[in-house]
Amino acid sequence: KIRPEAQHYGICKIVPPAGWNPGPLCADMNIRKRFSTKHQLLHRLQEGVAFGDGDEYNPGEYNRMASAFTKDYKAKNYPEHDLLTGMGIEEDTSDDAPRRTFTPKNLERDYWEIVETRSREIAVEYGNDVDTDEFGSGFPLSERGRCVYGTRDPQKMELPEPK
Repeated sequence: KIRPEAQHYGICKIVPPAGWNPGPLCADMNIRKRFSTKHQLLHRLQEGVAFGDGDEYNPGEYNRMASAFTKDYKAKNYPEHDLLTGMGIEEDTSDDAPRRTFTPKNLERDYWEIVETRSREIAVEYGNDVDTDEFGSGFPLSERGRCVYGTRDPQKMELPEPK
């Protein structure tokens, strides 16, 4: 439904409604098959340099690596935000909210600050062209069953498009 508008810009940001819970994911974390990643320097994105090769992972390994990266980033950049108690989450309600809270809004601010000002050197690994037919997806199952560990549920394929 949004493709005609987003296609004009080449990208879109979809923000789910408050309280949305994605439910079960489609990626099979236990398969041994591996995929390649790219080593992306966020602070150099505007230079147009090519990304280097990262490591290879299976979905479970990639999830563990990403979780460790997140914990390290949080410890360095948001040391006073307690993830277990959620200290400060409710404070992040506007664009000028305190930056000490580890929230999606503040992480997006960090991202754009790093990209636009090169204020910090940050490197990430991202899954480059991961084949969802082979590995599944990080997105939840659709009503039509389009992602069940990379397969399609033929019994659900004829259902109408989700609203």
